Amino acid sequence: TRTVGSGTRIDAIPVDAFDGKRLQLSDLILGSNSSGLVWASDGRSVPLNPRNAWRPDEPAVLTYQLDGLVPGHSYETRIELWDAKGKPATYRNSVAFTAQAAEVRAMVQHEVALRELGSGDYRVVVRVRDTNAGTEVSREQKLAVRR
Repeated sequence: TRTVGSGTRIDAIPVDAFDGKRLQLSDLILGSNSSGLVWASDGRSVPLNPRNAWRPDEPAVLTYQLDGLVPGHSYETRIELWDAKGKPATYRNSVAFTAQAAEVRAMVQHEVALRELGSGDYRVVVRVRDTNAGTEVSREQKLAVRR
């Protein structure tokens, strides 16, 4: 009746702290407004998705933070959807926009429409580039679309 499992001890997990001195992009959070679960962060609600899967008619809510912004600088953001399998030559869909920074740190939230995607596994890639300084940061997160 008693069983023993195996495990590994992890002594340290490095986490880069936001310091406001260089452009940094947090991990991407993909959530769903229909899940009913939210995380309160800096006074804002961040939708979560414990299923880690979305229907094509259900948008994914993408949330991330940027740090090290220079107020007055313009930042170009590109959100790309890539097939997760194989080595695709280009993304399936993308959207790009430019915004001017007002503060050193910003929380960003966008709905990502999935209706053009079939069932499968995808990668959401976010790239942010300071158009004045030329520096760029990127992150990616897996996304599963199921019917």
